[in-house]
Amino acid sequence: MDSVRSLKAQLLAKFNAGLRHPVGAGYFVKFLFQSVVLDDNEFIGNIGDGTSKIRIYAIESNSAAHTRINNISILHRNVKECIHSTRTNGNPSDRPRWNETEKTTPSRPNGEHFAFMLQDLGRTFQDVAPNLRELSQVLKADEKFYDSEKCEKQRRTLQNNFDTVRYVAPLCVNLTKLSVNIGKPKSLIELAE
Repeated sequence: MDSVRSLKAQLLAKFNAGLRHPVGAGYFVKFLFQSVVLDDNEFIGNIGDGTSKIRIYAIESNSAAHTRINNISILHRNVKECIHSTRTNGNPSDRPRWNETEKTTPSRPNGEHFAFMLQDLGRTFQDVAPNLRELSQVLKADEKFYDSEKCEKQRRTLQNNFDTVRYVAPLCVNLTKLSVNIGKPKSLIELAE
């Protein structure tokens, strides 16, 4: 009779068969039966009534790629806030700062998820362009204002655009750390390092 521990080992072997970089023994954090965590030493035959079919849920740990993609999503959300603040001449001090994503990041993101994320990022980068053009005009003009309203507008344009770039830089660093298996959209995203 198999134990939960041996079931984890069997599942891990099948799971790793299709990966370039196999995951470790701690990949499956826990197994659940009827919302109860199963002990590794428990025998499968002792779960439920011992004769009926049972459904056990395997809970995966988050991948290293999940962390990177989650960071990208958080930074992207902050970039969008900066864009909005720049366009509305919002006060950078009042702009929301986000520490969580808008949508849940899959624990094991695949190429398809990554592709949709890149499409959204592409649209955002297109939205950044007019703001940076406006920033370049402000910098080229190099005007000194004595009118407090004009001075504040200039300050907000500069601050909101520089904050945008400050979020984009680490976003791009996180992007460079990912490895995508081209031609296989369902394959998992992995770390390039």
